[in-house]
Amino acid sequence: MASIGHTGTSAVMQAVMKSIRVGELDQGEKLESERTLASRFGISRTTVREGLKELEVRGFVRRVQGSGTFVSFDRDNEHKKSMLGTGTETERQFREVMDLRQSLEPAIAFRAAKRSSAETDSLDEIIARAESLDPSHLEELAALDTEFHIAIAALTLNPLLVDLLTETHEVFGFTRRSEFQSASRIRTSLSGHRAIADAISRGDGPAARSCMEEHLYDVSQSIVF
Repeated sequence: MASIGHTGTSAVMQAVMKSIRVGELDQGEKLESERTLASRFGISRTTVREGLKELEVRGFVRRVQGSGTFVSFDRDNEHKKSMLGTGTETERQFREVMDLRQSLEPAIAFRAAKRSSAETDSLDEIIARAESLDPSHLEELAALDTEFHIAIAALTLNPLLVDLLTETHEVFGFTRRSEFQSASRIRTSLSGHRAIADAISRGDGPAARSCMEEHLYDVSQSIVF
């Protein structure tokens, strides 16, 4: 199985999906044991198990009690090919959009904190709505994620920034399809949103910028191709 430079749950998911994409793993083939995967990536078996569980939810593998984990994804199924993306092309598009976001959004968060520290009710309300949803409600959570980031731009009182960020997030939308999502990514995203909103509410521009940088880094590491 391919080994790549990510850690934690995403490392297991990345490795399995990449191996399916390049043909190293075929439908019905058994994966390495949890113990072997844990040793390969230097992580706990619990973390491996979480990654495999999320892959099972997405339909990539099936776990059989007492027998192991098997590939259930049919790579040759035309309907499912899009779930694997086009490999390098999909990842290239993602990296380009992330580069744009990482250039824009920390500065936007800084300006929002400096201009609107007393007007953050909209951010708190969006976070509360997201936290009230079950992680399986992916479409609603994705919409709220976009709404949160655009609401920060609105706090700068610059409509051009709102328009620019809206267009950027429309391009970024393909990463919010269910096959790119996981429960761990959703938890991490909500935690990042809370930290950003708290910094903006305090009027702490440097902290807001730093929290946004950290949040976008987490996003860049959590997307599984």
